[in-house]
Order: sequence, then structure tokens, then C-alpha cells
Amino acid sequence: PRLPVYAYHLKPPFLLDKQGRRGLYPAMLALLQERLPAWHLELHYLPRRRLDTTIEQGARISHAILDKYVPILDHYRNAA
Repeated sequence: PRLPVYAYHLKPPFLLDKQGRRGLYPAMLALLQERLPAWHLELHYLPRRRLDTTIEQGARISHAILDKYVPILDHYRNAA
């Protein structure tokens, strides 16, 4: 099955190129894809206001959302 994964930050370090192939978001998506081989993950942009409105309206979300807060990065930052 296909799973759209939405992100709302389009600037470094989250995305480093216009094609969306380099940066933290593509790297996280690659790691998720390794762990979920049955799914086809696709990275898409969703403006933050549209995401907020969707959540506030109680709409059922049928996709994943990547946020700038990534707990695993905190783990590595604290270990350094």
C-alpha cells in the first residue's frame, strides 16, 4: 500500500534541494522505508496552516506527518 508522508518545512536542514532528495526529511523517510518494506512511502509538502485546519476540523488523517521535532535527534545531541 501507498502512504503519503507530509512535511511542512521546506528549508535546510529538513530539505536541502528542490527535488526533495537530500536533507533530514528524505533521510528519515529512507529509514522508515527500511522498517516498513510493505509500504510505499511518498514525501509531499503540506502547508502548516492547512495541516492545522485539517486537525482543528477533526478530519480523519489518512497519511503520516513529519514534524521538525525528532526525539531520536535529541538522543544523539545529548550523547555528544
